Amino acid sequence: MDKKSRSIKRMTVIGIVFLLLVIAVLSFASSKSASIRRFVKNNSVELTQYAENIIQTGSNRENETYGDYEVTYWADTGMVEFVARKAGIGSSSVYEGFYYSLNDTPLGFQGNQVDFTVSDSGWTWKESKGDNWEYTEKIQEHWFWFEFHF
Repeated sequence: MDKKSRSIKRMTVIGIVFLLLVIAVLSFASSKSASIRRFVKNNSVELTQYAENIIQTGSNRENETYGDYEVTYWADTGMVEFVARKAGIGSSSVYEGFYYSLNDTPLGFQGNQVDFTVSDSGWTWKESKGDNWEYTEKIQEHWFWFEFHF
């Protein structure tokens, strides 16, 4: 086998390995999203009572958790946010979770008002001068799933 054939074979193997890694990462992300959606649907009564209690009292305790989720109440927008996953460092961070929206409208990460555009089955926001972006989808009334990238 000559050098050119070995080089082509090596590049093909590298390409296949890369493709398999991409598929594995996308599969993991998709399964995490699906498990969050199932969790919200299966526990919506308790979650709604929990979120509405936080909103009625006007705050939640610092470092509040609900099971494995970090919970923060953003009073300005009426959002109770549950963070399920934090990954990365600094400008390559990813956050994923779900939130209760008092007004049943999509909201930005950490309760920010952002200009979403309709995208696929949900809404997308992209920072005009930067690389931050968010995608959110409605799970059911008042409940949304989100993924935010710094």
